[in-house]
Amino acid sequence: MNISFLLLSLALNSFFFYRKIKTYYFILNRDVHKNMQIDNLNHEVVRLKRLLNKDVFSEETLKDLVDSIQLNDTVFLEKFEVFFPGLFDKVQKISENPLTGSDLKMCAMLKLGFTAKQIAIYTNSSIKSVEGKIYRLRKKLNINTDEDSKAWFIVL
Repeated sequence: MNISFLLLSLALNSFFFYRKIKTYYFILNRDVHKNMQIDNLNHEVVRLKRLLNKDVFSEETLKDLVDSIQLNDTVFLEKFEVFFPGLFDKVQKISENPLTGSDLKMCAMLKLGFTAKQIAIYTNSSIKSVEGKIYRLRKKLNINTDEDSKAWFIVL
């Protein structure tokens, strides 16, 4: 009887110990992911400060960029590439399927922090169609459903 009770208590202790280890590794992995996001944001801030010092960013140039979105200007992607060099290359590497110009334009607008409503206004389309485009883009880029797409693009 004592041996069976001892084995039962040992099994229960090992079960709870295993669950604690699993929870610990989950939290550790989550913290590592968050630290990577913080590092990416810090690098982005440093890069933007360098651009700001070069006078690439100004109210006038940003207004020109937003105006080119509103006018459906074909040069928008080239203008955007000046502000965020290499972003489209990163996105193309992440994607399993090749991205179209429309997908890249959507990536650029999400990187600029536009909401679905703003994108719909600028592209003369409905909010539902923009949300559908964002959903398809998330599928192409394998973005988790629990991650915010705007935050994902800002970190990228």
